[in-house]
Amino acid sequence: MAEREVSLDGLMPEAERLEKEGKTVMFVAVDSTAVGIVADTLKETSPLAVEELHRMGIQVAMITGDNRCTAEAIARQVGITRVLSEVLPQDKAGEIKKLQEEGKIVAMVGGWHQ
Repeated sequence: MAEREVSLDGLMPEAERLEKEGKTVMFVAVDSTAVGIVADTLKETSPLAVEELHRMGIQVAMITGDNRCTAEAIARQVGITRVLSEVLPQDKAGEIKKLQEEGKIVAMVGGWHQ
C-alpha cells in the first residue's frame, strides 16, 4: 500500500485491534483508496493439535512472518511458548538450522506462500 501511496489512516485502529486478537490483517484498496480489511482466523483444531503434541513430549515452536503482536496472540491461543516472528520466507530455513544446531530434531508444518 505504501508503494502505491494508499493511506491506511482510517483503517489502522481496527487493524491494530485485529492484530492484538492474533489475526493477520490484509488491506483492500480500489483505485488507490483503502476500502477495507480482511483478516484470517485460527483453525479451531489448532489448540487441540498443539495440546496433543505437548502430551507426546514434543516441543512446539512457531516461525512466522507475522508481526510480533499477532504472532504472540496466536501463540497464546494455541499454547505455544516459543515464537519467532517477522521471519521472512527466505529466512525460515536459517531459523530451522539454528534449532537443529541446538540439538533439536525439527519437523515443519504450515502453509507455503510464494
